[in-house]
Amino acid sequence: MPHSPLNQAILDSLSEGVFTVDSDWRITSFNRSAEEITGVARDEALGQQCSDVLHSTLCEARCPIRRALAGNKPVTNERCYFVDIDGERVPISVSAATLVDE
Repeated sequence: MPHSPLNQAILDSLSEGVFTVDSDWRITSFNRSAEEITGVARDEALGQQCSDVLHSTLCEARCPIRRALAGNKPVTNERCYFVDIDGERVPISVSAATLVDE
C-alpha cells in the first residue's frame, strides 16, 4: 500500500485495528485503532515482525495472513488472544485478506 497522508487518514478513520505486512512479515502500516488496541505506537510497530508486536495465539501454526495468502481468500472472524504492551491477554477477532502490490 503506497504510503500517503490520504491512505493513512483512511486507515485511521476505521474503528478496527488494521495493519499491513510485507513479504518478510514486517509491519508496513499500522492504524490508530491498532495503536489503541495493542498499546504499541505506530512508530514502534513499523518495521517490526507482526508476531513480535501482536504475540497472538494464532501467529505460528494458524496465522490468518498466511492462510489468506495460501488460500487466496479472506479469513474472517478468527477468535484468538494477543498479548498487549502490559503483558495482558486480550481476546480479539481477527480477519485477514490479501492486498497485493508491487
